[in-house]
Amino acid sequence: MIQEIRMKNILSIKDEVTISFIPKKAHMKTYSDSLFIPIDDSRKVLKGAIIYGANASGKSNIVRALDFFFKTILSGKKDRKEPIAFIPFKFDPSTVNGNGSFLIDFFIETVRYIYTLELNAHSIIRESLVYYPSTQPATIFLRSVNEETGRPLIQFGQKAGLDVYQRQYIQQGTNYNETVFATIGSSNIENDLLNTVYAYMNESFLPLISPLTDLESWAVKTISSDKVTYEAFILQMLNRADIQIRDFSIEDEEISFDESMLSMLKADIEIPKNVKEKILTEKKLEMTKAHFSHAYSGGSAVLDIDEESRGTRRFLGLSVVLHELLKNSHLAIIDEIESSLHPDLLGFYIQMFLFNSTSSQMIITTHNTRLLESDYLSPDMFVFCEKDPQSGESVLARGSDFGLHKNNSIANFYKIGKLGAVPNLGSILVSEDSVSYHE
Repeated sequence: MIQEIRMKNILSIKDEVTISFIPKKAHMKTYSDSLFIPIDDSRKVLKGAIIYGANASGKSNIVRALDFFFKTILSGKKDRKEPIAFIPFKFDPSTVNGNGSFLIDFFIETVRYIYTLELNAHSIIRESLVYYPSTQPATIFLRSVNEETGRPLIQFGQKAGLDVYQRQYIQQGTNYNETVFATIGSSNIENDLLNTVYAYMNESFLPLISPLTDLESWAVKTISSDKVTYEAFILQMLNRADIQIRDFSIEDEEISFDESMLSMLKADIEIPKNVKEKILTEKKLEMTKAHFSHAYSGGSAVLDIDEESRGTRRFLGLSVVLHELLKNSHLAIIDEIESSLHPDLLGFYIQMFLFNSTSSQMIITTHNTRLLESDYLSPDMFVFCEKDPQSGESVLARGSDFGLHKNNSIANFYKIGKLGAVPNLGSILVSEDSVSYHE
């Protein structure tokens, strides 16, 4: 479970920003236990962070940066000269050639860990892992750059529990452009401490979900792999969402391509190269398709998934995501979660997550202000993202940091611009000289 994340100099982020899951002590008593994950008798973390902001304020860059760092932690490189897909803040000459940094403060069961990473487009500059076996921190490893050779220099703490061979393997096997964890993941090193943290990194962070993510196909494939596990849950979600689907089936179908279809396929630049080559060779495509049974006053009808509304398909995908969050311990990052969903359905989904999950967390971006009006969410969970008009950088402020009285509506303060993160719009009138008229 994550306690805090910090990032600096990446995309629209210049100075360090923080996403905190640490609740205010007063809020731990006044809000429902469903908002929190207990670590021990005295510590809790929030289950979610909800990011608001105007268009182009940097909301999506926040979640893109998170996704980049989580992928980089475990990403191995075939070539040590392969560049890292790092994009610094470009509106300041001092940061264009600077390093980006990342910190994640998290718990595995009741043990606290802090992992840090500093990098640029060419190499990892610094990396460290510290944990708290007691009240005092202990270093597991500290990675820097050897000033003489330019190669990674990795030092291990006494509590790391690594023998000489294991230390040498990690030291020699870690390339400039990959992390220590990437090396551990490609090795057979047996070390309880490092393997535990690697497993956490590998299993906890779900890929970024954006409005363009093909959740529908992923959901259908996931359900088809184990329909017994998912069927009852998915039907329950669809019924409770009042979508009027009473049953569904998933079948493998084969589509044959004639010569005219193959000619059109060759010209389609949006189809991935490997998929296109497979179809051109085999002249067929095997697909897993879903069909949904709808009840109506005169009986029932079956619709192919392509005939369902975009909102239904989106909710199907998010329902499978929710199943994963309830079943396991994950962090889900969802950009513009309200895409294609009715505001009430979004609120329903958030409540389903909060009241039924035990150890998962979510970071979402949204424009849906109804969530601000809800009485079941703590102001600690709201994060407001705003672009600094002078520097162009994205800055974050937490809802509970504004010092609003509990009787004040955070939604109203946000709507009138008191909390920032709303667009500063100009006049609705269009000047005549900016429009061309044709007689």
